[in-house]
Amino acid sequence: MSRIPSSVVALVALVIVIGVIWYSSAQIVILKDQVKSDESQLRRYRVVLGIDPATKSSAKELTNRELQLKAAALIPQLTDMCNSGTKDLAEIQRLLNVEMIDDNQKEQRTGVVRKQLSERFRTMIGDESFVVDNELRRRIDPQLLNTMTGITKSVIADDGTYVDILSQVPPSADYDIGMTCSLSQSLDRLGTALLMQH
Repeated sequence: MSRIPSSVVALVALVIVIGVIWYSSAQIVILKDQVKSDESQLRRYRVVLGIDPATKSSAKELTNRELQLKAAALIPQLTDMCNSGTKDLAEIQRLLNVEMIDDNQKEQRTGVVRKQLSERFRTMIGDESFVVDNELRRRIDPQLLNTMTGITKSVIADDGTYVDILSQVPPSADYDIGMTCSLSQSLDRLGTALLMQH
C-alpha cells in the first residue's frame, strides 16, 4: 500500500483550515448582524417601556405598534396630571365658595398649582409626550389627520410634516392643566388612528 505524499496531506489540511476560517468568518458576520439587530430592538423596547425617553430619532425607529404602545404608556401619566390639577383647582374654588379664602388667596393658590403642574409636566414627560405626538402625526395620512376630532390642532413644520401646535409653546412658558388633558386625548386618538390606518 502506498502512502499519501505529505504535500497532499498538507494541502488537504490547508484547504480544511481555510474552509473552517471562511465558514467561521461568515458566521461571525451573521452573528454581528444579529447582535446589531438585537441591539436596535433592545433600544426600541427601552423606549417603549419608558426606561429611556423617546427622542425624535428613537421615536422614528419604533414600529407603528411600538409607537402606539409608547403613547399608551404616556396617557395615564398625562391623565393623572390633568386629574390632579383639576382636583386641586376645584378644591381652591370650593374654599372660595365657602368663604374660607378670598379672591387674592384663590389667585395665589391657583398660581402655585399651575406652576407646580407646569414644572412637573416640563421635567417629567412634556418633551417625550410631544415627540411621540408629533411622530404619530408624521405617520398618519394628512387627510385623515385633518378630519380627526378630539385632537389638538396641527401646524405644518418647515419640513412639511404636521406637528402638534402645543409642541411649539416655548419651554419656558407655563403649561395649562387643560393642555395635559388635551395631549392625553390626542395621544389616544392618534395611536388608534395609526393602527387602523395600516
